[in-house]
Amino acid sequence: MTDLAYFAHLAVLAGRIADDVPGVVAVVLGGSRARGTHDTGSDTDIGIFYSDAQPLDIAALTAVAHELDPTKPEVAEIGGWGPWVNGGAWLHSDGLGRVDLLYRSVEHVERTLHELRQGERHHDWWQQPAFGFTSVIYGGEVHTCRPLRDDHGTVEHLKQLTSPYPEELRRRIVAEDLWRAEFTVANARTPAFRDDSYTTMGCLTRAAALLVQVLFALNRTWFVNDKGSLDQADTFERRPPDFGGSVVAVLTGAMGLVERVEAMSEVCAGVARYASAPEVAPTSRSANST
Repeated sequence: MTDLAYFAHLAVLAGRIADDVPGVVAVVLGGSRARGTHDTGSDTDIGIFYSDAQPLDIAALTAVAHELDPTKPEVAEIGGWGPWVNGGAWLHSDGLGRVDLLYRSVEHVERTLHELRQGERHHDWWQQPAFGFTSVIYGGEVHTCRPLRDDHGTVEHLKQLTSPYPEELRRRIVAEDLWRAEFTVANARTPAFRDDSYTTMGCLTRAAALLVQVLFALNRTWFVNDKGSLDQADTFERRPPDFGGSVVAVLTGAMGLVERVEAMSEVCAGVARYASAPEVAPTSRSANST
C-alpha cells in the first residue's frame, strides 16, 4: 500500500471518530508511524483526546470500532487500563492493519506537561511493561504526534509546552536516574556473589533502563517508549561508544554474575562521564522516587 492510500484510510478513521463520537476533542497519529520509525509490521497508534468535563461516549466509540472491525473488539471504559494509559481498544481496520486506540485526558496531559517543565515527573511501575510508565512519555507523545483532527487547536497548544526540552527536567533526570542506576548496580553485588541470578539480573536490567532515561534527557530528546529506546540511545551525540552493545553484552553475554555487575558498573561510569558538573546539581542526587 502506498503512503497516499494509507493516509487516506487514516483520514477516514480520524473523521469517523471525531465526528461520530461525542466528547472527542482531537485525534492524533502517534507511535512509530508518527515518528517515521515504523516498519511494515508496525501498529497504527491513534490517540483520542477528550475533556474531563465531557468524557468520551464509549458506547458511540464502540459502535464505530465494531463497524470498522467485525470481530467486535472490546472497547475499554475511561480508566479501564489505569491512570496513564487510561483506556482504548485494539482492532483491525482494512487499509490500516492493526490499530490501537488510546485515550488521553486533555486536562491530565496539560497538567503533566506543566509539571515536566518544572522538572517534576511521576512513575507508575504497574502501568506498562517492561519498566512501567514514566510521565515523561506524555511529553514525548505530544511532541512527536501528528494531529489528524484538531479543530480547536488543542494539540497544537499542548505541543508548545514540549519545546524546547525543559532544562530543569533534563538536569533532574540526569542527576537522579544516574544515581539510581549506580545505587542499583551496587545493590546487585551481594546477590551476584550468592549466585542469585533472579535478583542480580533484575537489578542490572533496571539499571540499564535508568541509564537509557539519563541519555535521553542528556541529549534533550523526549522519551516515548521502551521499545527501540536502546537502539535510539546509540544514535545520540552524547553517549559512551557502543552503549547499546555494552548493555546487551551485560544482559545476554557469556559471563558470570559478578562479572556482569562489574561490567554494568563500567557502563554507568561511561554515562557519568557525559554528565558534566554544571548539568548535574549534587542536591538532586536522591534515591527517592516521585
